[in-house]
Amino acid sequence: MISGQNEHLYRFDGFTVEPSSRSLSKDNEAVLLNPKAFDLLVALLERSGEVMTKDELLERVWHGQFVEEGNLTVHIASIRKALGEKKNGRRYVATVPGRGYQFVAEVVADGHSLVIEEHSLSRIMIEHGEDDLQAIRAALPEAQTSISKQSSRTTVMFAAGLIATLIAAFLFYRFGGALISGRGGGSERTTRQLTHRGNVSGATMSPDGKYFVYRDNDLGLWYGNTAGGNPLQIQPPNDTTYDGLTLGRDGSEIYYTAGGNLMKMPVLGGPAQKVLEHVSAGFAFSPDGKEVAFIRNDLELKTSSLMIKGLDGVEHEVTKISRAAAFTAFPAWSPDATKLAIGVEDIARPNQYTLMSVDIADGSMTPLNPQVWEIIGKTAWLHDGTGIIFDAVGPRSDFHIWMLDLGSGSLRCITNDLSRYGRGTVYVSDDGSNLLAVRDESSTSIWITPATDTQQLHQITNKAAGKLDGASGLSWISDKKIVDSSFFDNSYSIWTMNVDGSDARQITSSGFSDRFPQGTPDGERVVFQSNRGGGQDIWRVNTDGNDLRQLTNTGRSKSPDVTPDGQWVLFASNEGGVNSIWKIPVDGGEAARLINAPSDYPRVSPNGKYLACVYSETVNPTRFQIAVFPIDGGTPVYQFQMAPYGTFNNGLHWSPDGSSIVYRDYTSGLWRQSLAGGPPAKVEGLPNEDIFFFDWSKDGNSLALSYGSELRDVVLISNFK
Repeated sequence: MISGQNEHLYRFDGFTVEPSSRSLSKDNEAVLLNPKAFDLLVALLERSGEVMTKDELLERVWHGQFVEEGNLTVHIASIRKALGEKKNGRRYVATVPGRGYQFVAEVVADGHSLVIEEHSLSRIMIEHGEDDLQAIRAALPEAQTSISKQSSRTTVMFAAGLIATLIAAFLFYRFGGALISGRGGGSERTTRQLTHRGNVSGATMSPDGKYFVYRDNDLGLWYGNTAGGNPLQIQPPNDTTYDGLTLGRDGSEIYYTAGGNLMKMPVLGGPAQKVLEHVSAGFAFSPDGKEVAFIRNDLELKTSSLMIKGLDGVEHEVTKISRAAAFTAFPAWSPDATKLAIGVEDIARPNQYTLMSVDIADGSMTPLNPQVWEIIGKTAWLHDGTGIIFDAVGPRSDFHIWMLDLGSGSLRCITNDLSRYGRGTVYVSDDGSNLLAVRDESSTSIWITPATDTQQLHQITNKAAGKLDGASGLSWISDKKIVDSSFFDNSYSIWTMNVDGSDARQITSSGFSDRFPQGTPDGERVVFQSNRGGGQDIWRVNTDGNDLRQLTNTGRSKSPDVTPDGQWVLFASNEGGVNSIWKIPVDGGEAARLINAPSDYPRVSPNGKYLACVYSETVNPTRFQIAVFPIDGGTPVYQFQMAPYGTFNNGLHWSPDGSSIVYRDYTSGLWRQSLAGGPPAKVEGLPNEDIFFFDWSKDGNSLALSYGSELRDVVLISNFK
């Protein structure tokens, strides 16, 4: 926002701009304009008739921020569009070649005309009816050279950016700008990184493969050219998550879901419009762009339906299955629009998925391949109909992108390095030459610190490439020993180590997904979540690796925790599509339900009297809370809302004294919610990095943390077939 208070009211050609209320209107009707574009308009109006240089405008609107000059092009285009400028029509904002911009219409400010200097008009080049989208696209390569023009404003940030650019240039020169990961179709497969911030939460590509849009968690929505250049910001940071981010067929509009509705907005970043109601995030457009396919789960009826809805609002159910099984979230249309490819859970094998083809006419389902997966994410049908691309987690792999050849039935991993790929972002260009995905490069290590002085952190494991120490679970066995889940030998397994990192031992075999370990109070055993029995269940093993046994057999059990007396294991189990909290004896036996309402991630208080969990009072929840129950269930004694940037992924923790509940931040750090009430507070003194798991020692004197970096960027994979 521009600094200072401007109390003037500006009027021109039927428009009124009121800076104090940040409003723009035309003949008393509101005109929508994004915040940065509004600030630019006010800056130009304040000096109407004068030429404002690009540096002046950047300093005024983005004071102290490192912003590419190409952003001016985007927001100036937004202003022109909002003011209704047409080809050969009257112009308001003019471009002065080599200098900047000037507001050229006559402006009245509080009844006084602001006169334009006549001598400046001869130097003005008025742009004639450019197409706004083309203006943005034309600005993309221009942004590559814009950094040097801003050095006078942000010298330090420029230097950092220059160093990063030089490093990137060297890597490009040394390695050809690509990661060579194999061969496809006789050509060398290459992977190019399109973003470099490491904070991408979603991305999409235009059908022609030329442009892409991505969401940066800190910097908003951005638009770029897959051929290169610096992307441009088209929406500032806001609370919108842009779920299911998709570019329309002509690349001019962005579609996403928010609040259960399908939304769209122009690439220019104008106002969003509701397109359809009751559409889930995993939607997919039909080849002609007139219909969307999506999944509708009803937890009360315990059904999962594959739906198609036209842009006219008319919908029909393709097929429905019991929630004993379920569809994955991302269907893909066949090129002839007669079938949908999607992952379907196996009723006999919970949490095991196969890739299926669903006939749109009669709803019949046919397996496309016998391979069983732990997760099937985004699917994309090749435009020529020869294959299907999808991201999945296999028996001995993390998230990778796979290609199924529909002719031969052969299955091939496209991404076979130590990174994770896809995570719900897999888009293929119409010509089949390029594949866009999000690549996740994570590295973690385990650190120990005194609980009362987090400045004394010391590292006990190294950031071994791809090992991910503690990324899927970490807890104390005793005050001298730690147990964690690490990714090793293409699978998650349970490890123990001393508090100084010595004597690290793998106590469960590779080949499975063993996660979320919790040590028993006697220090002799570990309970954990595993797929060793086919589905997800709770298992137990001695700390020396002996006496491995399965405690539950529902195929849908997760997130174990042990009571302080060592007698019971609490866990979440999915019954009919709804997670709820259960307990089972630590030596096995009959399980008993503690909480009937939707609930997850149980954690027992240090005194054993309460359990905290993620909770909802409704069967089809739109928002979860933190709730605290008596240890035997019943009704909540405390309920709290989550912090704005908090996340319940990886569960909850009690503080050692039992006075508060602590959970992760979505980006970095931890939040503490006091049982005494009040808003959650950010835990101070922790490193500004992603914290994956954490746990206090049994005596409460030490804190173990698994943290590191999780860099998520957009990549373009070529010649993958």
